[in-house]
Amino acid sequence: MGRSRRRSPIPTVLRYRKTAPQTLSRGVNSENGTLNCSCQKNKNSQDTHDKFTFPQSAGVSVRQISPTLENKGFQANLGENFSPLFSTFQSASGENGQKADWNGASFPARNHTVKYLALAYLDMAQREHSKRQYNLFRYIVKHWVEPSGFWDLPVDSFTPQHMLAIREQIRASGRVCLDKINDFVNRIRSIFKWGWTVGIVSSSDLILRLRELKPLSIRAKGVFVHESRKEKARKLTQSAIDRTLQHAHIIVKTMAEWQQYYGFRNEEVTEMRVGEVDISDARGNGLWYYTPGSHKMQHKTGEVPSFPIGKKWQKILAPFLAGKNAEHAVFSHRQVHEDKMAKSRAERKSKITPSQKKRDKERAKNPKNKIGEFFTAITYRNAIKEAIAEANKHLAEGEAPIPHWFPRILRNKCATDTEGRHGMATARAKLGHLSDGMTRQYSSGDLQILEKLALEEDCSESVDCTDSAGTP
Repeated sequence: MGRSRRRSPIPTVLRYRKTAPQTLSRGVNSENGTLNCSCQKNKNSQDTHDKFTFPQSAGVSVRQISPTLENKGFQANLGENFSPLFSTFQSASGENGQKADWNGASFPARNHTVKYLALAYLDMAQREHSKRQYNLFRYIVKHWVEPSGFWDLPVDSFTPQHMLAIREQIRASGRVCLDKINDFVNRIRSIFKWGWTVGIVSSSDLILRLRELKPLSIRAKGVFVHESRKEKARKLTQSAIDRTLQHAHIIVKTMAEWQQYYGFRNEEVTEMRVGEVDISDARGNGLWYYTPGSHKMQHKTGEVPSFPIGKKWQKILAPFLAGKNAEHAVFSHRQVHEDKMAKSRAERKSKITPSQKKRDKERAKNPKNKIGEFFTAITYRNAIKEAIAEANKHLAEGEAPIPHWFPRILRNKCATDTEGRHGMATARAKLGHLSDGMTRQYSSGDLQILEKLALEEDCSESVDCTDSAGTP
């Protein structure tokens, strides 16, 4: 008898939004100019729990509607006339009036809880933030804010002492390093700041007091600090990188070399499309131009930068561009996977059994795990990890094993090498930074210059530069 699969439970943060399928229907009464709303228990039932009427000219706050619906087990589907930014219904004329009447009486304002604020922010983040940022905020809310004991605390009663208590819980867990602890606290602070801008948090003093909190110090008891990527890049030798890439697929090798030469971020390499490379030579200088579909600094600079490609890299990239549509990946993850499977089949020593052939045919018709066309940050990192493991299997006698390294380190290596050869201005332009200070967080060029000076410095007359054998 087959083993039954258990369905995984709904995550805690999402559970509050998935257990209320009821809807809020709306209609305009043209005779008396009112907005008529009725709350229905489910889609198939005609039974309505409550009916209520609002003046059509008034902007009806969701904070007035939600409490009653929540208390009676309903959740409103607010529809197209709902403005998420201001949390109000907009009237047909676009005017916001006084507080709406609930069945003819003024409805009292509600003191919202931390739970209400956190879930409202997650709904906004899911719509407006990237998937990565949304998942990060969701992790913080689910693992640190909800279990803190302040989940049902009114937001206006939240104090900096509560924030310090949450920070202490994160620190005491021993699972988060110093930088991430301070980052999590800053993100929780940003949730309250957003709540103040949309009216969920009414006290501006709370925002000011939370802003005054100082970050956790490295001297704090029980915190640990990870080695910075800049320090890891300084310790990683070029020989280790070259030996790793010798055992990588040609596509992965080209990706890593391309990233190190231009100092790209991971996503600027993995998400590179054929149509984003202009090979028309429209400017008449013999250069190609790579313009990403989006860029991290686009919201500050207002534009997406273009990266010129010289003759050397034109020859390297040409085979990866030939015969592909504009939307195809320049560096295909699917191609790497297919080549890996073909190599595995070619090196197979035993015969393929009939049952396995049958399974292969069934999987080809209905594949469960479809390999994506583009690399992700994880698949790119795993490809480098496999190359390191393969390179360490072929070490020469007495040769030190290659340490583990991430592709992101190549951006730091580019910053250091470029600053050492061409100066800080060139390194800043290559990495796309707006200030030299940000580039210094990536580059170890100053140390490289000082080391070079120390090695080239002539011995002064007051120092004996000879060893015991008399050799200078």
